[in-house]
Order: sequence, then structure tokens, then C-alpha cells
Amino acid sequence: MLKLMIVEGQPEKSGKVSYYQENYTLEYETSQVSSDRSLLLIYDTLTISFDEHTRKFLSFDAYTNKNEWLIKEHLKIPLSYKTGTLVVKEGYENTDRYSFKSIPAYEYLKGSILKISFQKEDLDTEFYLVSKDLIVGIRNHLISSMILLNLEV
Repeated sequence: MLKLMIVEGQPEKSGKVSYYQENYTLEYETSQVSSDRSLLLIYDTLTISFDEHTRKFLSFDAYTNKNEWLIKEHLKIPLSYKTGTLVVKEGYENTDRYSFKSIPAYEYLKGSILKISFQKEDLDTEFYLVSKDLIVGIRNHLISSMILLNLEV
């Protein structure tokens, strides 16, 4: 069974989010140098990549039309969070990818914040700043949400 974890400490110092309207692509990349192969978590049209050797978070990309995002005037985001590195703890022994049935929900706070939810958050969800402008919610050793700060579209 797949399990993710956070190694508490300093998060990745750099990361860049970009949205390309012409091909409906949302991309987030860290400056982590990766090996030739990646471990993949696939949620419908969103793919999260981890380095095969270090098992650290590298990037994600999604095929998503911003015109389909739910525009919010208020968005529930954590006011406090810890910091650390998102890594795969276990579960990739026999495969390099996991596909999930959940379809990401996109909520946009007009002006700069995009929240992507994969599962319901509750009181046991813990939030971590894992890279520049990226907060991840972890619940039951899986990602419950990703919050992108300072996204300009």
C-alpha cells in the first residue's frame, strides 16, 4: 500500500507554477534534479512525480481548463502549517505508478490561490509547506489537497 510522508525541516526553496491557457496545462516544478525515471501518482488528468531514487517530490502537471474552476470569494486554507519535504515512504516496490479514482476539484480564489482537492479534509489533515508557494494537505498517508499560492492566470 502506498504511503507518503513529510520529512520535517526546510522545504524545497524554489518552485514555479505556470498555467498555459492555449493547451490547458497547469505545471509546478521544483529545482530538484531527477533521475531518468519517476514514480507517478495519477489522479484523472493530474500527475504528481517523485524521483525514483530519492523518492522526493519533483513536480506535477494537470490538464485543466481554468474556465471550469470553481471561482470562490472565500477559500478555506490553513492559517498555520509545518514545513518539510514530501516523500514516498513505501508502496512502490512492484510498480512505478499508482492511479486513483478520485477526480481533482479545482477552487480558485480570484487573484492568486488555487486549491486542488483529492479527498475530503477533516481534523486529522496536516498541512505542510513543501516548496515555494506550495502547501500540501496529508491525510491517512495520502495527499488530500494541494494549495498553490501566488498563481497568476
